[in-house]
Amino acid sequence: MVHRINDFHVIEELVAAGRGVALMPRFSVHHPRVVRVRVAGVRAARIYDLVTRPGATERPAIAAVLEAFRTAATRVDRVDQGRSGRIRRGPST
Repeated sequence: MVHRINDFHVIEELVAAGRGVALMPRFSVHHPRVVRVRVAGVRAARIYDLVTRPGATERPAIAAVLEAFRTAATRVDRVDQGRSGRIRRGPST
């Protein structure tokens, strides 16, 4: 399911309650029961991290979402490389 919420506090509460993962700006994550997972290669006006509960990345469904984001970021890198002749890489997880 895809859902958009503009209130970062609500998003953190949903993630902490185990209701999913969220793509959030890096410095907006403050909830003690969520962790940030750095996502390299995402082009946006802000730097984004995926947010999960601690240990949730070991679950197959969550791992699949993370892999989908990594795959999409790799595609963005390839497009950027074609436009600029070089690859820009962010920090990896």
